[in-house]
Amino acid sequence: MLDRPDATVASLSTAYDELKSFDEDVKSSVACVAMSEAIQKFKVVISESSKPQLSDTETVTDYIEEHMPKYVYYSNYGNLDSQIYLPQVLQNISKSDLGVKEAAKARTLRTLFKFVHLDPKEITDLGTETTGSLTQAQIDAMAEKKKEREILLSSASSAFTKSFNEWWKQGNYTFEFQADGNFFRIWVSDSVRPERIELESRSTGLQWFFSFYLVFLVESEQHHQNAILLLDEPGVTLHPLAQKDLFQFFENLAQNNQILYTTHSPFMVDSNHLERVRSIYIDADGKTVASPDLRAAERLRGKNQPQSIYPAHAALGLSVSDTLLVNCNPVLVEGESDQVYLSALKNLLISKGKIAPLKEIVFIPTGGVKGIKATSAILSGASELKPPVLLDGDKPGAKMAAEQKKIIIVSEYTALQNGEIEDLFPKTKIAKIVARFLPRPEEVDEEFDDVIAEDTPVCDQIEAFARAHGIDLEIGWKVRLATTIKREVLRGTDKIISETDPEFGKIVSLFERF
Repeated sequence: MLDRPDATVASLSTAYDELKSFDEDVKSSVACVAMSEAIQKFKVVISESSKPQLSDTETVTDYIEEHMPKYVYYSNYGNLDSQIYLPQVLQNISKSDLGVKEAAKARTLRTLFKFVHLDPKEITDLGTETTGSLTQAQIDAMAEKKKEREILLSSASSAFTKSFNEWWKQGNYTFEFQADGNFFRIWVSDSVRPERIELESRSTGLQWFFSFYLVFLVESEQHHQNAILLLDEPGVTLHPLAQKDLFQFFENLAQNNQILYTTHSPFMVDSNHLERVRSIYIDADGKTVASPDLRAAERLRGKNQPQSIYPAHAALGLSVSDTLLVNCNPVLVEGESDQVYLSALKNLLISKGKIAPLKEIVFIPTGGVKGIKATSAILSGASELKPPVLLDGDKPGAKMAAEQKKIIIVSEYTALQNGEIEDLFPKTKIAKIVARFLPRPEEVDEEFDDVIAEDTPVCDQIEAFARAHGIDLEIGWKVRLATTIKREVLRGTDKIISETDPEFGKIVSLFERF
């Protein structure tokens, strides 16, 4: 074998030419067909050998760098001072050697002026006063410029107030931008405190969201568009209910960017989208792991890392009282995958007008049957009213149903006595999704949808298929499968469930129980 790839390709090409020439002399030979086939195989080999090789380190590196996504990290959002000196703004906006704090403030100011379509230089120039003896025409001109500046600032104030209140739900705020000579000020008032107060004197949470809102709404739509945004502990100064408002804001940002954020706050965990949550912990080899299995750290022998999943668990259990504050109807389910499926079905049924719940239905995973009683106690508090509970039709579920009231068994709405949430869907349809989901080895010819049976729970069949074909089902595969199916349900297609399916009516009946 030759050492140089280009030399190898050249040698193969020469051999190919010789074979092709030889082939012309044997057209009448019985070996004609075999020779032609050999030449075609040679041609394929040459074509494959001509492709860029992994040994070409520079080429591979250039390719990776070209396709590497852009990451943008944020930890400081630049709260503004009460008095902003415009000449200094003009200087700092164009500087690149500012300290961390001043750079953050400069960025916030830059995005503020850009968002409200104000030019800081124009605002400064319009407020410039001519000194000395002035003619009436000069006085009138200065007055006209100041009037123009007031109009610009008033229009910008109204636009910003309207836009800000679409996202911030913790009060109805009014912002007023004011320029006094070379100084720019931001005043804030609200329905509770109608008097004007400078932004710097308002709550730290309001200041934080003001800066956060500006920076991300502007930059994510411009030079940070399509970047992956990395946020370190966003919203730590916000009220718990205000932290929840960030979910809606993140959904908007996610139209142009992928967002990853770290948090220790249970209020920053969206219980309606647990499939997005990852537990971060140190494994037995000392490596940092991000897992969709929120209990993965707990299963490590010799490790005690409950803090890694506290926010998620608290969002589902300890902060249950908070869900009641927002007028929700909680329903307890066994696991995270149940929550994912039912949330998707809830949205589907509402969109089709099949259910119209008076309260928001919130599905709360309990970590299995053993967690039902504890979570139910947290939910009900001093009240004797217990939330409804949805359980699988297996032995633990049937046993609890016999012991407690308000227990709903999934198998009542499936054709299987031991049916699970997955069995609410038509098996032939869900099997096609599972076939694409499973990491099937190349040597396995049959697909999962070829062997699906109607008389056995889907999850049992998936596990049996995996064992039979040596497929490794990683921890948390049920949640990942649920997430895949949820996307299809929310797309509104008929790939998973349609109104014409017999299972659809049973799903409607189930939700009517909630």
